[in-house]
Amino acid sequence: MKTNLNSKLIGGLSVGVLVGAIAKMGVTSSNAGPTGIVACANNKTLVVELAKKGKCKSGYTKVTFGVPVPITSPSATPGIIASPTPTPSPSSTTIYNYLSVYDAAGSRLGPIVSATPYGTWAFVQSGIVIAVNPETGVIVDNGRSGYFSNSNCTGTVYWPLDPAERASRYIASDPLFVNYTPPGTTSRTGTILFMIQNTSATALPNSTPELWSLSESGTCSRFVPAQSVDYGPSTLWVPMREIGRARDFSGPLTIR
Repeated sequence: MKTNLNSKLIGGLSVGVLVGAIAKMGVTSSNAGPTGIVACANNKTLVVELAKKGKCKSGYTKVTFGVPVPITSPSATPGIIASPTPTPSPSSTTIYNYLSVYDAAGSRLGPIVSATPYGTWAFVQSGIVIAVNPETGVIVDNGRSGYFSNSNCTGTVYWPLDPAERASRYIASDPLFVNYTPPGTTSRTGTILFMIQNTSATALPNSTPELWSLSESGTCSRFVPAQSVDYGPSTLWVPMREIGRARDFSGPLTIR
């Protein structure tokens, strides 16, 4: 299969454009191996096709890409302390990602999922998609330690959730990222808790007389759900449980 890249110079194309074009054509054992994928670009028309047995026809330039990295099998890294075991893809076709995120020390964190112009990169590590600030390596979280049913801000963590979202939010594939801040702590500890709904415990209604949360000063402050304009009468305060945790990474991060 062939594809046209519609560009003036093959040397001016980004790696992402070339990889995307080649991915559309399909990769087989005849054109991919331990040394990477070999494609051929026509010097005049810039039509790209996969090489046959590693060779290109006359008038074509050989383009070789690095060894693919399966996103279903990321290498072990120091960031994750504990996390759920990822479920293998049901597809018989292996999915490859050619770019990964690395920390300041050069350790591979995981295959990249997205990178936005707003300064957030996301990658997969141990089956969890983690978003980070690429300059600092700080993990993007959902907020401080959550809400508690006691004035000590200890024990079960509760999180507000609309009943319509309860079946699809904060499950193993979409955990809540809680910025762990023990009572008395005023600065970021760098530890992020991965939490999901504890379906064996009972959720609290929005009419609950009071809950407690940690303030920016590190004190445990009283909160009355019904008096908050941010939450409606149907809001549930869902009990959460920890399934893993990670530490902020060492930035700046790189993609390669």
